[in-house]
Amino acid sequence: MAQIIRPVAQMLILVLFISGFVIIKKRRKMVLLIKTYLIILVSFIITILIMNAVIKFLTGVPLRWSIGYNFMVGTNLKSHGVYNNKDALILGKYNYDFKKVHKESFKIAIERIKLHPKGFLKLIEEKIAILWGDETYSINWSFTQGANLKLSRNTLIKEFLIIYVQVFYLVILFFIIFGLLFSLKKDSIIISVLVFLIHFLSYFLLEVQSRYHYPAIIFLLSIAAYGMKDFKLECLKNFLKYIQRS
Repeated sequence: MAQIIRPVAQMLILVLFISGFVIIKKRRKMVLLIKTYLIILVSFIITILIMNAVIKFLTGVPLRWSIGYNFMVGTNLKSHGVYNNKDALILGKYNYDFKKVHKESFKIAIERIKLHPKGFLKLIEEKIAILWGDETYSINWSFTQGANLKLSRNTLIKEFLIIYVQVFYLVILFFIIFGLLFSLKKDSIIISVLVFLIHFLSYFLLEVQSRYHYPAIIFLLSIAAYGMKDFKLECLKNFLKYIQRS
């Protein structure tokens, strides 16, 4: 059902499949795992078919997924891989024909990469910064929408919240990176690592927004917890060494 809202949710099934085979090593449990996977897969297919039937009945449009358009936007050097009105014109050009729009968009994206391979590599760097470097989207959105008009007029409060949210996010990122460095050998974090890798690599090609890292951060909090623990232990060890030298 999450996939209806954001198709990237289907990656969780892939993550589940891979992580299970990594974590479970006993043969008896492996048989149970395969049976469980079959049940999950069948349940997923049945759910999608039911949702598709309901949505088609209500809207007349069936569920369809394609990366063509997002791929094209994600390779736009001028817009830094972010949504832009110029790329959106292709929707009207082909009269919102799903297959035609995504097919032509895919061709344009490939051409862009072929014409500017160095520019595309630089674009990936820019997109990483956009995706992982900014946590202020929700705050800016809240003030833009004017949910609280009295609060939105207070510039000082807005600036404080923006700084607070960004610093808090950077601290979490720091502990995530620290946790990855010290916990990669632990099977228990394989799910979080796979979620991160799929997010990290897929947006090399696809359209980016700063808010797109939100789903990944939820899974990465467990790695941040490892990072906080390891960081504390490292600091304690270094402190004790300093005391001994003194």
